[in-house]
Amino acid sequence: MDGLLFKYLHFYGSYNYIGAGRKWYRNEIRIIRNNRDILSWKDAQGFRFNNGAKLKVKAIDAHIYHYGWVKDPKVSNRKALFFNTLHRADFVISEEDMQKDFDYHHIDRLSLFKGSHPKYMLEKIALMNWEFEFDPTKKRFNKMRFNFFYF
Repeated sequence: MDGLLFKYLHFYGSYNYIGAGRKWYRNEIRIIRNNRDILSWKDAQGFRFNNGAKLKVKAIDAHIYHYGWVKDPKVSNRKALFFNTLHRADFVISEEDMQKDFDYHHIDRLSLFKGSHPKYMLEKIALMNWEFEFDPTKKRFNKMRFNFFYF
């Protein structure tokens, strides 16, 4: 075995919703054998051998709770704006753009999270100071490109 494959829950907008659409990865390698031929792959989402071959992994019954899309809407907006500067040299951020809130409602599908969060997250969750509501019964599967950022 070259690594361990974890199940993923991607929280989005608040600690109450998880990504349920087709664009969210459900499993990912997060522990690898110490081998200099194994490299992080693409945006460091996973791992492969340096020749591009996939690793042999063992799926385990453990979840990674990914909270990267649970931020104050102003913070998420700034993250998206700065991300664009990494991929577009001509992208200019105005002061007006910096003051906007991120629109979390351009998501295709979310589910209500019915589990419990890790104990060490409870204090952080209690400090959430923005509102995010989403109707999980409405699914937006259309030909629109799935895009978090402003291109």
